[in-house]
Formats: sequence, C-alpha cells, structure tokens
Amino acid sequence: MASLPTQFGRYLLVQTLGSGDGVFLAVGAGPGGECVVRRPPSARRLDPEFVSRFRRAAHLSRRLVHDGLVAVHEVGDVEGEPYLAEEFFEGHDLAELLQRCAAETRPVPVVAALHVGLVVSHALDFLHEFDGLGLVHRKLRPAKIRVGFEGVVKLLDPASGRAASGDGVLRPAFPVDELPYLAPEQLAEGSVDRRADIYALGVVLWETLAGCPLLSTIEGGQAGLARATREQVIELVRAHRPLPPSRFNPEVRGDVDAAVMRALARSPEERFATAGDLERALIPMTGQAGRDAAARLMTRLFDASRERDERATLLATAARRAFPAVRVEPPAGLSGSSWLGLRGISAPALSLSSAPVRAGPLAEGTAAASPQSVTTIVSRDAQWLRRFSLIFGALLVAAIAFNIYMTRRLDAEVAAGNAPEPFASGAPVGQAPPPKGSAVRMAGSAAAVTTATGLSAGEPLAARPFHGAEKPAPMPSPARPYRPPAGPAAGVVAAAKPLAGSATELPADQTRPRASGEGKKALDQARAAFERDDFSRAILDGRAALAAGEGGAHAILGAAYFKVGRYEDAVREYGEALRLDPSNPALAKRVEIARRAASRRAEGAPP
Repeated sequence: MASLPTQFGRYLLVQTLGSGDGVFLAVGAGPGGECVVRRPPSARRLDPEFVSRFRRAAHLSRRLVHDGLVAVHEVGDVEGEPYLAEEFFEGHDLAELLQRCAAETRPVPVVAALHVGLVVSHALDFLHEFDGLGLVHRKLRPAKIRVGFEGVVKLLDPASGRAASGDGVLRPAFPVDELPYLAPEQLAEGSVDRRADIYALGVVLWETLAGCPLLSTIEGGQAGLARATREQVIELVRAHRPLPPSRFNPEVRGDVDAAVMRALARSPEERFATAGDLERALIPMTGQAGRDAAARLMTRLFDASRERDERATLLATAARRAFPAVRVEPPAGLSGSSWLGLRGISAPALSLSSAPVRAGPLAEGTAAASPQSVTTIVSRDAQWLRRFSLIFGALLVAAIAFNIYMTRRLDAEVAAGNAPEPFASGAPVGQAPPPKGSAVRMAGSAAAVTTATGLSAGEPLAARPFHGAEKPAPMPSPARPYRPPAGPAAGVVAAAKPLAGSATELPADQTRPRASGEGKKALDQARAAFERDDFSRAILDGRAALAAGEGGAHAILGAAYFKVGRYEDAVREYGEALRLDPSNPALAKRVEIARRAASRRAEGAPP
C-alpha cells in the first residue's frame, strides 16, 4: 500500500479508517467534499472471486437507500479495481463507544442502548425485505454500527453478505472476535436466513445493556478462549447459555430482558420471525428520549468540535502535499471546522478539477524538495488549477468590494434622506428600499429566470424540471415507509416515529411541529445546495428542515429527488407540497411530470 495521501481516480485518499486497509477517509469531487472510499483490501485485490463479490455488493449498496443506512454516492472502477464512495458520517462505531464506557466502568444508558437496537432493527427489516432478494447482513457486530454526535444511528456494510437463496452460502474464515455474533446455525454451517441477523443484534443488545462482552461470561472467560483452538471456541460458544443482561445491570427491566433473550434463542424458530417483530417489541421501551440519551452520551465521551478541527487540518495538510502549487491554507480568523465548510473555495484542487486523474501515489517527499524540484513535479492539471484559483479569487474580491461600495452608498442616501420612503416604494417596513432603477433590473432578471428555467415568475426555483442533458443516477428503491402497529402501543409508536428517519413519513392528518429558526436555516441550506447542484446535500438539509417543521422543504426535496432520478420519491414530496399549497399550479405540474417519469421508468423506457 503506497503512503498516504494517494490519488485514486477522482479522489484523494487521506487516511485509513478502521482496522483494515480498504477503507479510507477521502476528499474529491463527490457530494459534500469529504467522504469514505471503500476498496478491496490489498491482500484480496488480485482475487477475481473476491473482486467480483465486492463489485456486486457495491452496486447493490447504491440501491439501498434508507435513513438507517449510510448513503452511497458513487460506484465505479479505477484501472479495473472496483470502489464505492459513501457519505462520511460523523461519529464513532458502537465498539469504540462500548470501550469508552467500559473504561469508565459505567454502562450505556438503557434507553440509549434500546435506541440503537430500535434503529438497527428497522434498517435490518428494510434490508431483509428489499426487492424480495432475501438479503442477510451476516456480519452484524458493534463495529458495523455507527453512532453520530446527534444520536443518529446507522448500519454499515448492508450489502456485505448475500441473499439467503443466492449462489452458495458465503462462509469466510471469521476471526475469533466475530464468533460471538454468529448464530448457532452459522457456526454449525447450516442454512442461514434473516434470523441469523436477529441473533447477532441480540448479542449486540446484550453487550450494550450488560456493559461487558458476551465471551467474558463463558466458562474460563476470554483468557481461556485465548488458549483454545478455533474449533474449541466454536464448541464453547455454541454450548454457552448467557444470563439475562439484568444480572449485570440492575437498571434493565424485565420486558427488556425478555426481548433480548428471545433474540438470543438457540433455535431460529424460537427467535423473532422478522426484524420488524423485534422492532415492534422495542418501540414501547424507548422513543425520542433514546436518541437524546445517545446524543448526551456521545457528547460526554467524545469532543466533536476538536475532531472536526483535526480532520480539517488533516485534509489541508494532505492537500498541500498532493497539490504543492495550490495554496490551501485556511483564511486568517477561521478555525479548522469553519474552513472545512468552505472547502469548495479553499481547496479548489480537491473539488473543482474536471481533468481526468491518474491512480497511484502522489509526489512523495515534496515538502523537503527544493523550489526547483517542486516546480518540476507540478502537473499541468495543478498549474491550471492555480491559474483558475487566482482568477476566481480576483473575481471574488471584486464582488465583495462592489457589495461593500453599494451598501455604503445606500446607507449614505438613507442617512441623507434621499432614499424613497418604504411605503412609497413597496418595500416592507424595516427593509432598505432598492436603489433607483433597480425595479427595471429586477424585472429583467425575473424575465431571464423565467426564460431560462421555464417557470412562471411566482414558481419556486426548487421546482424546476429535469433537463434531458443531465444524466440521472440509477433508480434506487425507496425506503419502505414506517407503519406503527395498531393497539395500546399506538401512542408510544407515534412518539417514537421520528426514529424512522424522515419527517416526510408523518401521516397527512398528523399536526407537524412549528417551523423553528433551525428549520428555516436548514431550508436555506437546502436551497443553496440545490442551486450549486449538490443534490445529495440538498436532500439531507431538506430532511433536516422537515424534521424542524419547515413544510416548504417538500418542494426542495421533490426537485432534488427528481434530479437524481428518484422519481417515486419526487412524486411523494411534490404531492406533500401540493397538499400544503393546493392552489399552486406549478406544483401540480411538477407532480404530473414526476409521475410520468416514474411510469416510464417502470415500463423500461427512458424518463
């Protein structure tokens, strides 16, 4: 493996993540700047069968779109080697969280542990039911569950296993530390189905609630297992009957014990039949309080601000090493995290290059080289980027100076009493009126927008139609909506419903929360992301706006979904927007366009 940073296709690999060498923190042309790039491990890149399985799993991951799963931005090949680029989800995996809690001798709060189990069971239910493929994760363990700083939980590597009815059963040589998460039928090499994932999640729940590894309660403890052969370890694990987690943590209630021990049943027939059944059993035990407890726990164990600053410094250092001709120092007065938010300006070499890049290591040792040698190794691409950054910087400075000049001039006119009165010009109270002649310019701009986009003057820009020159991403299957069960637990289900991940899943007759300042801020961010064609970020910010009660985000989400080819989701979001504003003919038109595109996609015709 070449030293980092290393250029790989359109991405700059900056740092390895986890214990393997196939997962990297990267930055490049993908949505949102930094991302995670997954490649086959170096030891398996020459194995045709493994590479073929990796490629199939990568393309399947691209289709698995769910709030409980990490989003995949891109799948491709670089010189015959497959890879996938997925979102960088801030936070830590559950394994590290459990280690921190064990070091403090303080267990994870019960409601936070149940929140993790609830979200993962919901994601597993979606995975198991996806397109009738009978998918099974097979590798579920704490290292495959990531907890964000805001209490959001996501499942990693959803396509790492195979379909239960696929071409043979995948049985790699699992490390000993993975054995406790394998169902007895997996250890016995019997038939495996979705109930093996339910057993693995039961082990994860047991360890999170009990505050200790399952193997520590086995005869002889972990020290005895270290001296045993793999076959002996398998026999000990299969024969082990763990005690309920309440024996190790008195805060665990009896109903929690019952749900966890049922998931850990030795026989698949005695477990929950589906992950959805386990989810419904956990719903009455947690709710929004679970996510809040997880967020408080993450705040106590980790320093999110410091990690963001360190990551920004790491990316800047990697950029300087990879592109020595481009200055990527953060501007004075900005912290690392603030500069990271301006990555599109501060690091043009990483996000603005349109020229093809070559895989392989980048100019190692350039920091110690002489100025002449540095100039020699700078590629033509980097020279072009330097010129572009100088031109862009000059235009930006000119725009800022012009804005300052016009602002001061307007302030002077207002102070001198020369500006027209607000009511005379039609400007709202408390808002400075436009300069003379601006009405004509504004009218001309509106006409230009109408001509360019095909929208009426009052139609929101977020509802602009899809242009045929752009290539949509492959149509992913939308996440199955969350439906709470009927019965006494229905009120609790409604309270826990935000765990389904999307505010668009609220019933039409349910009162949405009032829009807050955060919701308006998220809506503005979604609009800005849409305008710069960052549709993935627009979707994320739009969901955040909906969660904060900003109903106007439906139109933005509909337009963003349409842009990426998710026509069924676009129909749903446009429909919600039309329900809130039934007199808007533009929204009705957008719904019809999205429906036609979805229908043509279903018929196999080009949208």
